[in-house]
Amino acid sequence: MRELKVDFIDQPEFQKVLKPPSFFQRKAKSIFRFLAILLIVLILLFSGGAFSSESFLTQMPKLSFWKGVIKLIISPGSLLHGEISDRINILLLGMGGADHEGAYLTDTIILASFKPSSRQLALFSLPRDLLVPIPGYGWQKINSANAYGEMKEKDGGKLASLVVSQILDLPVHYFVRLDFSGFKEIIDTLGGIEVEVERSFVDSLYPGPAFSYRTVSFERGRQVMNGERALEFVRSRHGTNNESTDFARMKRQQKVLLAIKNKIEKIKILEEPEKIWRLFHLLAKYFKTNLEFDEIVKLAKIFNQIEEEKIITRSLDLSENSPLYAETFNGAYVLRPKNGDFKELAAIAKNIFKIEEATTTVMPSKAKIVLLNGTFITGLAKSKADLLSNDFEIIEIGNAPERNATKTIIYDLSRGEKKEDLEKLKKKINGEISQEIPSILTHQKADFVIVLGEK
Repeated sequence: MRELKVDFIDQPEFQKVLKPPSFFQRKAKSIFRFLAILLIVLILLFSGGAFSSESFLTQMPKLSFWKGVIKLIISPGSLLHGEISDRINILLLGMGGADHEGAYLTDTIILASFKPSSRQLALFSLPRDLLVPIPGYGWQKINSANAYGEMKEKDGGKLASLVVSQILDLPVHYFVRLDFSGFKEIIDTLGGIEVEVERSFVDSLYPGPAFSYRTVSFERGRQVMNGERALEFVRSRHGTNNESTDFARMKRQQKVLLAIKNKIEKIKILEEPEKIWRLFHLLAKYFKTNLEFDEIVKLAKIFNQIEEEKIITRSLDLSENSPLYAETFNGAYVLRPKNGDFKELAAIAKNIFKIEEATTTVMPSKAKIVLLNGTFITGLAKSKADLLSNDFEIIEIGNAPERNATKTIIYDLSRGEKKEDLEKLKKKINGEISQEIPSILTHQKADFVIVLGEK
C-alpha cells in the first residue's frame, strides 16, 4: 500500500491510499499499449531526464527490452498534483544548451494545463521578453529565470516554475526542460515531422557557427521537416512577412509541438524496438523534469484520451486588445503589462478552458491582409507591414502585378463585413477603398488586399 500525494491546494479529506495493480491482471496487449502511450506523453511534454534518486530514464538504457517493459507496468499508481482540483499544470521549457550562446536562457516557455474532467489540454505560451520579478534578482526577463536557477542551485526548472506561478497566480506542479540538441535528435529519430507553414518568410540573421549569421527561408504550405529544419522554424526571430516577432515564433513552437505528437501517433513505433530505445537514451541525455516515473505513467494513460479538437493553444501579441506593451528597460527590449500588474495575464491563464471567452476576449481574431507593392520603392510593403502588424494579421507580402500605382488602394474582400477594420486601415495608410476587386487580386483567406502606391 502506498499513500497518495495530494497537491498543496487540495483538501486533506481527499487523501486516500491505493492498492497497486496486480501484475498478473495485466494482459500482454496492455504492455505494448503502455509503452506506446508513455512515449507519446514524454515527447508531447518534452519530458524525461533527471528524476529523483530512482531515476527511471537513467536505469532504462541499462535494462533489457523485456525488463524495461515489465518495469513500465508494475509501478504503483499515484494521485497527480492538481488532479483533485481538476487542473494539472506543467511548465515546458526549451533552451539552447551547451553548444549555444546563452545556454540556459529559455527561448520556449509554455504552460501546459490538463483538465482531467473534460480531457482537455491547453498550451499557453509566455513571451521570453516579459519583464518579471525573479526572487533574489529583481526585475528581469522571464527567459533568464532558468539560467539564474541553474547558476545558483543547479535547478533552473524550480525557479522558473516559481516565477510563472507567481505572475499567473496558479500552482505550477511540474516542469520539463529540453535543449535544442535533443529536440533535433528526437525529430530525426522519428523520421521527421509534417508542419503547415502558414506564410512564407526569409530570415537573413539566423544564428550560425562562431557567432555568425546565415539565411534560412520557408515556403508557405505543408512540408516535412528534419530536426535541423524544425529547429530553424521554431528559433527564427528575424523573418520577413510579419514573422520577426516573438509572438509569431510562439505560434510556430506550438505547431511543432503538436506535429511531434501527431507523428508519434502516426508511425508504428512499436515495430521498431531499436528506435524506442534510441528515444529513451535521448530523453536521459537531454531532458530534465521533476515528474516521477509513476506520475509519467499516469499522465501517459490520460493523455492518450485527449482528442485533437480539445487541444487549446493561446499566445499573446501587441495588438490593441493585448494586455502587454513594449518598451526599453536598462537598454533592453522588454514587455510589460499595460495595467501595471499581472492580473490580466493571470485571468487569461485561469480562464483558458473557457473556450468561447478565451476566443473573444483574449485572442480576438484580426482582419487578414495581403500587402502588395505597386511601386518600385524598395521596402515599401515591409515598412507598411511593420506599421500595421499590431492591429492586423499580415498573411502575405509581395509585389503587385503592375508597378505603376500612384495612390494606395484598399480592396475590401470582406464585402463590408469588417467596417471598423476598414476604417482603421484607411486612416493608417491613407488609402482609397474599392469594392470592385480585380480577379487577379482575389485571395481566399484575406479580408483586404492593399496595393500600395507612391502616395
